[in-house]
Amino acid sequence: MLGDLPCVALLDKESELSDDTHSSPSSRAESAPAEMSSSTTSGDDSVLPTLCEVENICNQLRDARPFEQRTVVALVDAVLRPSLIASRCALKFDSSRGIAGCKEYVESIKRLTVLLFDYSNTLKPIADLSATEKICVIRNCLAQFILLVIAHQTIRNSDNAHMILLPNGYYLHRDKSVLANEHLEDKRYVLLDTRVK
Repeated sequence: MLGDLPCVALLDKESELSDDTHSSPSSRAESAPAEMSSSTTSGDDSVLPTLCEVENICNQLRDARPFEQRTVVALVDAVLRPSLIASRCALKFDSSRGIAGCKEYVESIKRLTVLLFDYSNTLKPIADLSATEKICVIRNCLAQFILLVIAHQTIRNSDNAHMILLPNGYYLHRDKSVLANEHLEDKRYVLLDTRVK
């Protein structure tokens, strides 16, 4: 089975050579074809436009009819129908709806999670993976993706250093608690607030 892979078959053929040629990093670097090393720089030029195009496609996706969101969604179902997590609404990083509470914050995280699932279903190398492989990719990059999108959009759309813009039109402020005032009596929110501080 391993012999079917080109890199392993290549190693089997080269195993007849002396061991010191394999252990030297310089011998491996010198043996790499020149066109492979130059193709990495020219291939990188098309990555950013491709990602921007995929982002525009994903931002234009809307639900034909809203699905009933569930509190617990199986990840395999989420890969097939991301709108089970949250409905696809327009991403508005404009702070027009005011300061966010805990509920609005969670909604914005769910919306960005749907965006990442849409990315994984649209971006060509990842879109060709099986559902379980997509789930592994999403699990490994969800937090970083959310932080990157929120940070990028906040820097791009706001000059206020005390605000963090959310994709649903709300914002977080440096001096305000995320927890809504009506929930402060709830024991869970008090414990959460003490953990955050």
